[in-house]
Amino acid sequence: MLLLRRAGDPAPFEEALVHACLHNQAYDPQCEHDRSAYLARLILETGDRTRLFTRLASRIDDPDVDVALLFDVIARLAAEGGEAEAAAVRRAYADLPDEGRLDAMEAMVRLDGLPALLRCAERLEQDLDEDGWRGKHLLDALKTRGKPDIDRALSAARAEHPSLERLMAHLEAPDAPTLYADWPRDFPTVRAELRRGIGPRGALYKVLSDDEWRLICEDFRSQTQVGLARPYLRLFARRRFIGGPAELVGWMNGSDSRASWSATLALGWIASPLVREMALQQLRAGKPRGARLLQANYRPGDFDLLLPMLRDAPSDEVAHDLSLAVLDLIGENNPPIDESLDILVALYEHTPCSMCRGDAVSHLVKAGQTPTWIAEECRFDADPNTAGLFAAPGCSPLGELSARSDD
Repeated sequence: MLLLRRAGDPAPFEEALVHACLHNQAYDPQCEHDRSAYLARLILETGDRTRLFTRLASRIDDPDVDVALLFDVIARLAAEGGEAEAAAVRRAYADLPDEGRLDAMEAMVRLDGLPALLRCAERLEQDLDEDGWRGKHLLDALKTRGKPDIDRALSAARAEHPSLERLMAHLEAPDAPTLYADWPRDFPTVRAELRRGIGPRGALYKVLSDDEWRLICEDFRSQTQVGLARPYLRLFARRRFIGGPAELVGWMNGSDSRASWSATLALGWIASPLVREMALQQLRAGKPRGARLLQANYRPGDFDLLLPMLRDAPSDEVAHDLSLAVLDLIGENNPPIDESLDILVALYEHTPCSMCRGDAVSHLVKAGQTPTWIAEECRFDADPNTAGLFAAPGCSPLGELSARSDD
C-alpha cells in the first residue's frame, strides 16, 4: 500500500498484484490469515477496480489458480461495483465443479449474505461429517458483512430452513476429542502403547502426573531402537525430560532426522553447561538448529549470534525456523528490550510468515519500542491482527514516515 501511494503510478505493480490474487503468497496458507481483503484494498487503491476485476474474472477457469482466494477477491470487488459484476461472479460460481464451489462458498456468502448461506447449507448437509466444518467460516463471512440484526435474522432462518438448522446443530455439538485424543485413558495401557512405539497424540504430555512422567522417562532409558525411541523423544520435546542431557545427545547426533530434531528440542528444555556449549558450537559453525538448544540456556548477548544468521538465512524455511526459535527464546526468557530489539526488527524484515512477523511486532509494541517505519507499514499489513495493533484505542499516534536505517 505504501509503495502504491509513494509511486503514484500503479502500473509497475500490476503484474505482482494480479499474481498474488491468483496464487496464495502466504508462507503457510492453512495457518496464516486470509489475504483477500488486503488484496482487494490494494486493487481499490489503484483506482482501476473495474478493469482489474475483469482481468481477474477471466482467469476463473484456469486450473492453476487458487480458486478460493480468487473468488474471495473478485467477490469483494463486486461488492464495491454494480449488479452486473455481482451477477458475473454468481454465474462463474455456478459453473465451478463441486470441489471448487465448496472452496468458494465463503466468497459467495460475503457477496450475497444470508441467501447464499442457505444455499451453501443445502450442499453441506449432504456430508456434514466431511464438510460441516466449513459452516463456521461461512458464519464468520456472514458476520463480517456488518449488517444490522444479523443474529436475529440467522435465528429466524434456522427456524424456517431445515438445512441451516442441521448445519448449525452440527457446529454447536460438543467436540468429541479430548486431551487424550484417541489414547486409552488408563496409564498402564498408555505406558504399554509407548513401549511398543505407538506415537503420542493430543496433549498427553500435559495430563500425566509427575509420578507417571517419571516412569515414562525411566521406560525411555531401555529403548535402543530409534523407532521405539521416537514417541518418547516427541514427548520430551514438549515437557522436560527427567534426566541428564547426556542421555539425549546420542539421539540428537544420530542419523534419524525425526529423532534428531525431537532430541534437539528436548535438550533445549534442559538447563546445562553441556547443552549451552553444544548450542554455541553449532551456532559458531553456522548451524541454525543450535538456537533451539538455548531455550533453557539463554544468556545476554546470544542474539548477537543469531542476528546475522537470520539476516543471511539461505531459504524461507531456515528463516522461519530461526524466527520461531527467537520467539520461543523471548517467550521463555523475557529478556529486556535492549537485548531483543535488533533481533525483533530483523525478524520482522526477514521472516516469511505473517504470524511470526505479527508476534515480533507485538513484542515491540508491548515494550513501546516500535520503530516508526514499522508502525507505518503495519497500519496496512496483510494480517489484520498486526494492522489492528496500531488501530486499538490508546495506541500511540504514529509519527511521520521515516526511512529504514539501512535505506
